Amino acid sequence: MIFRKDSTSSRGAAAVSIVAILALAFLSSGVAGAAEAQNSANGGAGPPQLLKLSDAVRKALSENSDIKVVSYNPKRALELVKAAEAAYDPSLFVMYSDSQMDRPVQSTLDTGFPGDNLYSEKRWALQAGVKKPLPVVGGFLSLSQVVDKLGTNSAFTIPNPQNTSRTTAQLSVPILQGALDAQNVAAIRLSKANASMSEEEFRQKALEVASDVVRTYWELVFHREVTRISGEVLGMAEEVRRRESVRQATGISKPLDVERARAAVETHRGEVIRARNRVEVTTQQLRLLINDPAVLPPSRREL
Repeated sequence: MIFRKDSTSSRGAAAVSIVAILALAFLSSGVAGAAEAQNSANGGAGPPQLLKLSDAVRKALSENSDIKVVSYNPKRALELVKAAEAAYDPSLFVMYSDSQMDRPVQSTLDTGFPGDNLYSEKRWALQAGVKKPLPVVGGFLSLSQVVDKLGTNSAFTIPNPQNTSRTTAQLSVPILQGALDAQNVAAIRLSKANASMSEEEFRQKALEVASDVVRTYWELVFHREVTRISGEVLGMAEEVRRRESVRQATGISKPLDVERARAAVETHRGEVIRARNRVEVTTQQLRLLINDPAVLPPSRREL
């Protein structure tokens, strides 16, 4: 009972978290598209296709290799539950026996004919039915139909041959060994517990992948915005350097002011390069998380 309660709570928390992430993805897809549109200029043949956040989460949940591997565990666990519960499945059975006996006549009462020296008896029996193991208490319940035939060379066997048919029901419950069927009950409980754990592991992995995609996606948006702002700052620094150069040519500014402006330009140019590198690294991380051939290199789909 304690395990079931904890499992239910964790399921609810995981489900709420996944729904929240997906809701964030769909609600923010329009904002992300606007942010991406400002950075969609790219060299090469034809414009790149933009990938929205909602599409990124959906593709990651369907194409991520870790999720594909973990997704087989719940199915396998359910099959193990069915295999454990199969111990109580009913089964059909058929039994057939055929026998013949020949022995010397011991008295006239064996065959009823004084001249006979051998007593012969031929018998066959057929039993078919269904057997159902009993859960919890152990044992089994069976219901079967028995048909047999007996033929002899005795005059006292009337009728000869004899055909009989009967329906039998049998209930067998162990008292000591195998009582309460603890082994099968424990196996079923254990398999169900493993199935619940597998479901939770799958939900946890899906939640982790979705969270990583959302986090990396917005990191990419952030780094692109930083790159754009750094580029604008670099442009303003170059304009300041140009003005200082003009002012120096007219004798208004000193050479030191021009060198300071030139140093500021190089500093901001380095910041632009670092920002572009962060964009490239984050883009590759997002591509690997999504793991979709449509967005993997050499795809031109913009993330």
